[in-house]
Amino acid sequence: YQRRVHGELEFKQRMIIQEESIYNLVPKEDIAQPKKKKYKSKYPADLPPTYSTFCLKTTSIPGVANVPGSYELPCGSHKNEAMNATFGLPKGGAKPNTASFRKKGTGTIKIPEAKKFEYKGDSKRPPIPAKDEKPIMGLVSEKNYIVANAVENILAAPKNVKKEPMRYTQKKNYGKTPNYLKKTKNEIDEEYKLVKEMQIQEEEMKEKEKFLISEEERKQLI
Repeated sequence: YQRRVHGELEFKQRMIIQEESIYNLVPKEDIAQPKKKKYKSKYPADLPPTYSTFCLKTTSIPGVANVPGSYELPCGSHKNEAMNATFGLPKGGAKPNTASFRKKGTGTIKIPEAKKFEYKGDSKRPPIPAKDEKPIMGLVSEKNYIVANAVENILAAPKNVKKEPMRYTQKKNYGKTPNYLKKTKNEIDEEYKLVKEMQIQEEEMKEKEKFLISEEERKQLI
């Protein structure tokens, strides 16, 4: 009902303003609209979002968090902390620094004074020939381009040819014992023969030391 009354008053005021009338001089009464009740959700404001995928890289929760929509989000074995993993600046980060203001002379750009352009060294191009200047005619070259081309191709470096992958099965020594293994085997055989000869000599020396003692020496030992 109040809205309808307020709408009718606004319509009448507009009609009066459109037409010149003495009623326009009368001060109009402001009707305060009733303030609506502030909306307040029945759910807590700090409720973790359901099926959230934010800030899970540093935790032990796989991929999605708070699937059942619980009020309190269970914590894993790792803390949910990551560098700069926030929506915006941290608390107090947007506070202006009172010491970092523009000072006098820091914002102006000093332009050097204009000077006449000058070429450095002999960087000028040769002058354009005059219209009366005639070109040199009758120049003949004695260069033999066929011989020069042949010499250039002979002395030129070879082009980079793509090397085919090596096929070890087609090598000459494929399946054969390498020379270094043969040499090592011969050295081992020589060392084995030397050790065998030394053992034989020791056994011969021991055999020579064996002899029969006399009867008197045997009685003395007994």
